[in-house]
Amino acid sequence: MPSVIGHVEYHLLHNTKIGNEKLMWMADAYGMKQLLEKTVRETTTVEKAKLSKDPKTIVLDHILLYSIISFLLISFVIVVDCFVELKFKTL
Repeated sequence: MPSVIGHVEYHLLHNTKIGNEKLMWMADAYGMKQLLEKTVRETTTVEKAKLSKDPKTIVLDHILLYSIISFLLISFVIVVDCFVELKFKTL
C-alpha cells in the first residue's frame, strides 16, 4: 500500500489540476508528507480544508512566517524612505 500512495503522491506533485485545498486534505488524510509540504508552501491564507492538528499547525506557522516577513519588509521600506528623506534634507 505505501508504494501505491507513493505513486499517487508523485503524480499529485507533478501532474495535477486539483486545487491546493483538496491536495492539502488528501496529503493529510493519506500521509503524503512531500505533497503536504508543497501545498503548505503555496498557501498564504487559511484554507478551508479539514486537517488534522499537525498540518493545521504547519499552515498557521507558514502564514505567521509570511506575515512576519511582510511586516519586516514594509518596516525596512519605511526606514529606508525616512533615511533617504533625511539625507535629502541635509543636502
